[in-house]
Amino acid sequence: MEKDKERKKEIGRTIFLFILFFNALLFLLMEKFIIGFIFSCIFIWDFYINRLDKLSSLKKNKMKISEDVAKAMASKIIFEAEQNRKKKDGFSNIKIGHREEE
Repeated sequence: MEKDKERKKEIGRTIFLFILFFNALLFLLMEKFIIGFIFSCIFIWDFYINRLDKLSSLKKNKMKISEDVAKAMASKIIFEAEQNRKKKDGFSNIKIGHREEE
């Protein structure tokens, strides 16, 4: 429910910025430089503030894992690496044994 409201708010903001951008271009083409400049500044300011908000929310929402989970992941990686080495050693021994027989 909350994501739906947030999504609608984001769509409304995008439509507003789209209209504002084209109004700024229109006023600049009509040589109404002050109004076009004001609209351009509002557009750039809103875009910049929105980008900063998104970056700060991404930093806040970084997923942090607990120490136990990190240890479990590390031990699994170590275990899989050891199993892989054992498989490679067994395979290389087979090759060496095959060469010695010839």
